[in-house]
Amino acid sequence: MAGRGETGQYNGEHGLIINDRYKNVRDTHLDWHLVPTGILAVEPPSVKTKIVENPGSDGVIDLTEAVTGYPQYGQRQGSWDFYILNGWYSWDVLYSEILNFLHGKQLSVRLTDDNDYFYRGRMTVNSRKSDKSHSQITLDYDFEPYKLSRWTSVSPSWSWDKFVFSRDTISRGIFYNLDASSNGNAARVYTFTGRQVGRKPTTPVFRILSGQVTYIRLFNEELNPTGGLASASLTMTPTGTNMDSKEAGCYHFLDMIFTGFRENNKLTVSFKGSVDARVSIEFRPGML
Repeated sequence: MAGRGETGQYNGEHGLIINDRYKNVRDTHLDWHLVPTGILAVEPPSVKTKIVENPGSDGVIDLTEAVTGYPQYGQRQGSWDFYILNGWYSWDVLYSEILNFLHGKQLSVRLTDDNDYFYRGRMTVNSRKSDKSHSQITLDYDFEPYKLSRWTSVSPSWSWDKFVFSRDTISRGIFYNLDASSNGNAARVYTFTGRQVGRKPTTPVFRILSGQVTYIRLFNEELNPTGGLASASLTMTPTGTNMDSKEAGCYHFLDMIFTGFRENNKLTVSFKGSVDARVSIEFRPGML
């Protein structure tokens, strides 16, 4: 049994924290007294491969990355088994409570062993078993391929608990309140790495904090020459919107793709704007 302390009692490790769409929260240990049968992990996503037979020569033609320039993934699917500690709830009452909260619903789920990220998807109750000594329940999950950071690129806080300086990034100091004013006739240029962006491909929102921005250009080294260059020439202000954003001052361009499949990938963003132009680049990093 996972998480036994020196006395042999379960100490609450290796559990789940589950949020529903209405911001209700359940902790599998504190609220339901469930004990995982082993350390919890999420299965890796399937790879969306595209293989074409080549009758004219040996081997096959691999078109997996032909369209996007990077691999794409399917869902993460698997199950977790839990024991139920006796003496806390009537088994039927607890079983109904778990069904009511999560069965078939869209949820966000954190592993307490990986508390800085959450998974999005659906969970279902697969089966239950009960005998004189203990009861057991199996929960199935069907999650999106990437786990997502609890903090966006411009969040004012982050977790130091498991921060690794050689790997992790404090994004707010990199993507928040950037000077977007033109340097004479030249653009203001910023270069980001794949490690700073995160593994998940994303199209960020450019939030105009002040002034006017008349030009944005992105060069993504990883996608060059198949779509690495994207630019937008328009007048963007804190009160303006575009068709892909409902919030004032936010601009979202679907062809400006940040990717971090290579940690040393270079993403160069250029701005031209008024002398008081300030911009934040907002997205939620994701990892496999």
